[in-house]
Amino acid sequence: MNQKHPKPLLPINETERLQVMRELEFLNDESNEFYLRKLKIVRRVFDVPIALIALTDAHFQRFKAVLGLDIESIERDLALCSFAQVPPYGPLVIPDTLQDLRSKESELVTGHLGVRFYAGVALVLDGQFAVGTLCIMDTRPRSLSADEQILLKDFALNLTQVLQAKLDAERNTVLQKQSARVGLELNAILQTAAIGIIRIDKRGVIEAANPKSLELFGYTEPELIGRNVSMLMPEPWRSAHDGYLMQFLATRDAKVIGIGRRVDGERKDGSRFPFNLAVSELRIDGASQFVGFVSDVSEQVEAEHALERERALLRSVIDSSSNPIAAVNAANEFILLNTSFARLLAKPVEAVLGQKSELFLPPQAIKINRETNARVWASGSSISTRTPIEIAGRMRVFETNKSPLRDERGKQIGVVTIAQDVSKLDRITSDLMAMQQLRDMSERFGQSGSWAMDPLTDRVNISAGFARLLGLAPETTHADREIIYERVHPDDRAIIDAAFTQTLSEGQSIRFEYRVRDAHGDWRYLRARGNAELAENGQVTQFVGITQDVTEEVRAQEKMDAQQQLLSGLNKAVQSFLTTVAGDKNVWAQLLQELLAVTDAEFGFIGEVLYGIESTPCLKIHAITNLSWSAESDALFERVMAGDMMFCNPDNLIGEVMKSRAPVIVPELATDSRRGGFPPGHPLLSNYLGIPLFRGDELVGVLAVANRKAGVGHDLVDFLTPFTSSCAILIVSLRQQLERIKFEQALVESKQAADRANKAKSMFLSSMSHELRTPLNAILGFAQLMAASRREPLTEKQNGFVAHILKAGQHLLTLINDVLNLAKIEAGEMTLSPETLDLGVILRDALDMVADNAASTGIALFNEFNGEHSSPEPLLICADLTRSRQVLLNILTNAIKYNRPRGSGGPYSPDNLGGSVWVRRLPSYQNDAGNWMHGLAIEDTGMGIPAAQQHRLFRPFERLGQEAGTIEGTGIGLLITRQLIELMQGRIDFESEEGKGTTFFVWWPAVREDQNDTCGERPDVKNANEPLASKHTSSAKITVLYVEDNPSNSALMQSIVDDREDIRLVLAADGEQGLELALIEHPDLILMDINLPGMSGQQAAAKLKQWVDTASIPIVALSADATAPMQQSVKQSGLFDRYLSKPLDVLQLTQLFDELIARRSGDDTAA
Repeated sequence: MNQKHPKPLLPINETERLQVMRELEFLNDESNEFYLRKLKIVRRVFDVPIALIALTDAHFQRFKAVLGLDIESIERDLALCSFAQVPPYGPLVIPDTLQDLRSKESELVTGHLGVRFYAGVALVLDGQFAVGTLCIMDTRPRSLSADEQILLKDFALNLTQVLQAKLDAERNTVLQKQSARVGLELNAILQTAAIGIIRIDKRGVIEAANPKSLELFGYTEPELIGRNVSMLMPEPWRSAHDGYLMQFLATRDAKVIGIGRRVDGERKDGSRFPFNLAVSELRIDGASQFVGFVSDVSEQVEAEHALERERALLRSVIDSSSNPIAAVNAANEFILLNTSFARLLAKPVEAVLGQKSELFLPPQAIKINRETNARVWASGSSISTRTPIEIAGRMRVFETNKSPLRDERGKQIGVVTIAQDVSKLDRITSDLMAMQQLRDMSERFGQSGSWAMDPLTDRVNISAGFARLLGLAPETTHADREIIYERVHPDDRAIIDAAFTQTLSEGQSIRFEYRVRDAHGDWRYLRARGNAELAENGQVTQFVGITQDVTEEVRAQEKMDAQQQLLSGLNKAVQSFLTTVAGDKNVWAQLLQELLAVTDAEFGFIGEVLYGIESTPCLKIHAITNLSWSAESDALFERVMAGDMMFCNPDNLIGEVMKSRAPVIVPELATDSRRGGFPPGHPLLSNYLGIPLFRGDELVGVLAVANRKAGVGHDLVDFLTPFTSSCAILIVSLRQQLERIKFEQALVESKQAADRANKAKSMFLSSMSHELRTPLNAILGFAQLMAASRREPLTEKQNGFVAHILKAGQHLLTLINDVLNLAKIEAGEMTLSPETLDLGVILRDALDMVADNAASTGIALFNEFNGEHSSPEPLLICADLTRSRQVLLNILTNAIKYNRPRGSGGPYSPDNLGGSVWVRRLPSYQNDAGNWMHGLAIEDTGMGIPAAQQHRLFRPFERLGQEAGTIEGTGIGLLITRQLIELMQGRIDFESEEGKGTTFFVWWPAVREDQNDTCGERPDVKNANEPLASKHTSSAKITVLYVEDNPSNSALMQSIVDDREDIRLVLAADGEQGLELALIEHPDLILMDINLPGMSGQQAAAKLKQWVDTASIPIVALSADATAPMQQSVKQSGLFDRYLSKPLDVLQLTQLFDELIARRSGDDTAA
């Protein structure tokens, strides 16, 4: 909204000021030379074009002396100097008149003079009447330093002194004229005096009285003459009056004489009134007479009473002010302060009055207060300061105004201070400035601006951001609609009018886009959004909104539309590329056709950059426009398209692109030296554009167009960016496809090699298993027979030898089994049967199995698993029974094996005490997956593992320095143990200290009944202890058919059977013989070797299961091949009831025979 030009306030002493102007008669003084000289000095000192001395009457400000202006006066309400003539009469400085409401509409500013800077100082006479101004002006904005302001005040003070002298002289002239009339008028004055005059003698007798005295006391002259003047006063003044006269005459000690005083008078009617009595002595001819001057002060007394009331009211007003107010005298002592000031000092008013200010002010304020008070005393004018002061530990800012305190005669008697705490205002101002800066910053970054328009005047207030959008100076704060329309595109002005009209009529929000011309003459696109603000009556008071520069968005959209055609064609080519074989020439030809279509060019090519000898870039053409003109050129074109020709010359236009790695733009090909020569018949080329194709920093190709109708330039390079990027990607994709084909071929070859290697490994393991187990079968079998023979018992020495054989054989068998287990795990062929198991029961079984070994080596076993600190409840786990038992046995065996004193390996004896193994339950916990785990710890007191070797513990065939020791081992048992426990979703860890022992920690997945945990139960398989029986029954001893091609194995089996009278053994050397004997003998059990010459064991078993007579005979498979594939093959065939690996465990085989016989006996009894 517009703000009106403010009018200067009239001085409160305007009437008296105009009287002084009349007394001065300065305006009628035609002698201006003195003042002009002063102005010239002022103008030169301040370097301004305009200086003047202005005097202000009731309606005009008249220029007594002026330099730089062609006018002599200006209306007082429009004059800038009028603002300088308002107390405290300090210098008025307006740095930029267009930015100040007091000056922006002055005709000096808006007129042809164009004043932009003003500074003026009031000319004050009698210390209170501002009769005029000394001022300077400039046509440009500027500032005035503090020193310059003081200098301007000094010039004004000099002029003031001149004017004051002239005024005083004028007044003296008036007094001289009046003195002539005094004598004539004196008698008349006495007669008509407004005060009573009474002459008395030395006794106090009234000798004369003027009419006023008679009027005051209500007497006639005869009633007073000759009577004592004391009659006119009531007691106690009446009795004392004569005594005063006598004392004065006798001692010249004046009690009343020569001293005025206030007494009460008594009229004739007895009423009393206050009057001032002044008695003077007159000596006429040596005689003393006294004249008393009596003035009725009833009104004055009443006025004094009113004044006291007024002072009390003023005091109340001052005390009610929240602003601290105080006054000090010349000694800097407090003579006045209100309660707010006292609170600021944290003292009562009474304790401060009369005291020096330094006693109460904060230290940092004392110096400032002293300096500012001194400036007020020196200048006699008011000053304002802003001072930060720390009070009660908190920094506060005060805006302080100090003014001279004057008495009734205008004499300065002190300094009045009025302070205002502006701390909060400062913070608010700071916040507003920060918000303004934030808005300006956001407008800059967002290329936007805000505006508000008056619908009645079309005047628009604008922000700095909107001014920048219009190309106006950022300090512009408003502009008329016409000024804005001058910058708007003519076609868009109607759009703006329609938008505002629609908002007025329909109340919709303001939304429109338009163009404006910027400082460079280019059209910018702006988007306006806003609303109409409504008054209570529904009338629109103003439109407000924001405008944003959307030029880049609009141009981007235009560019996007232009590229849509390019992308559409490119997409077709890319889709074709993706559905064709790598390197298909049709794809590149299609890409080239799209390129020529979107560029409207006649010729072009697309090629791939390859690197030849010494990394020289060469171009292989994938697609090129056929511009052949002869048979030779046709042949050349065919060579290029066949890929038999490379372009490697760096000095032509193609080579320049590869060499510079930048676009080569040739608007006029005829004048470019790089074009080379054209043979006769070559089509004419007018322009050329070559563009490098990059994938990252790698130059992968070049494309080019020629003879483009619209010419070539950087804009075309930018336009083709999606196309060139896609071509680069396609070239890289082509390379990747070719590399992928090569890789896939190599992968197939690698897989075939790996399959061959894996097959060789399987064959090796099978062969090793068979070749090692076959002799072991005889070694261990015969050794067991010799040790257990009752017919031919061995001597003690022979038993020792046999024990060594069994031990070595078992060690070798363990090694073979461990290797096979490791291979089975690594191949992923290890199968598990998880079920819910009691960990305590498994542990007890494992401890029972190693108890004899521990006892023989002097190792004590302590089972604390269910000790006093453990829960008696079963600890249920989800695990494979066999593999869990194997894990525990491996760890317990190691704990016993390596648990001899200091790991010496010496035999147990009273001097070589063994160690101990402790087993305890571990606290259950939840793993990272949230699954509960149960576990146990196995702790030994053995040699321990050095810290430097602990990281090698689970490596295959790693024995940590025990390879040369006396303790046997394979070095893969712990590796198998860890892999087995991890296959069961468990965890194993250990702690070890060299010389003290090792502790292993093992956890299995827990089964918690309270959590409804489940565990996949083992499938329904035949129990290993379930007895085998044939449907063929006989009361005779059982017949066992053993089909085996190895004579040693057959002899071993015969030796095993020879010790038994309940078994008849029938031997067959191959599969065919085995079939024949099975049909003849009808055996109760068939032991079938798998690896038979000719017909294999599986083939023979298949025949037996097909025949009715032999189908029910149980068949047990025997094989030295203990690999997982072999076992899986036997199991999946369904031909065998059980599988036994070689070397045979004689005890296990004996148990098999016993089960069969026991089953037969049960069947016979039942029969």
